[in-house]
Amino acid sequence: MLKSDNITSLELLAASQWGMFTTAQAQALGVRENQVSRTVDAFWVEPACHGVYWLRSTLWALFAAASHLLEIPEAELGGTMHEEADGFWSVMIYAGIPGGASHSKWLYENDLRLFNEAYRIVDGRCGCSDEMCRCDCIAIYHNQQDQSKLSRGAAKRYFGELLEKENRCEEKGEVVF
Repeated sequence: MLKSDNITSLELLAASQWGMFTTAQAQALGVRENQVSRTVDAFWVEPACHGVYWLRSTLWALFAAASHLLEIPEAELGGTMHEEADGFWSVMIYAGIPGGASHSKWLYENDLRLFNEAYRIVDGRCGCSDEMCRCDCIAIYHNQQDQSKLSRGAAKRYFGELLEKENRCEEKGEVVF
């Protein structure tokens, strides 16, 4: 059985760093390695690579937001992750079509708009509960095998925390991303 406080701790940790966290970071919060494994087994998080996990719902929300903003089908989008020199992980969404580089550049230059659109998609207007999703939010043909595992609420909490952090930093004149 997963403890809701462990899941909440991992969601908040992931919200502070692009939807990802490491086993070591989870352990520093008091979440044991076997508890992280249980969150994987329960499909709350997904392994990105050895010792790194991400909330799969956040990536699908970003794909849906990018698709809406760029006015292209989700099938034309791809994504990858990269570890930066400082140890943080970056997510890159790209359009795998001719001229796709201009789409990637636009997303980079409009990241706050992308995050706001992702939040709008998962904010609950779709009518589904926090622990599920449907075609009005992040459920699409290409993730149908994962739909029972996606959590609109987890993505909502992630983007809500991210945008709240952006607002606090903007008030102080600091830059978040």
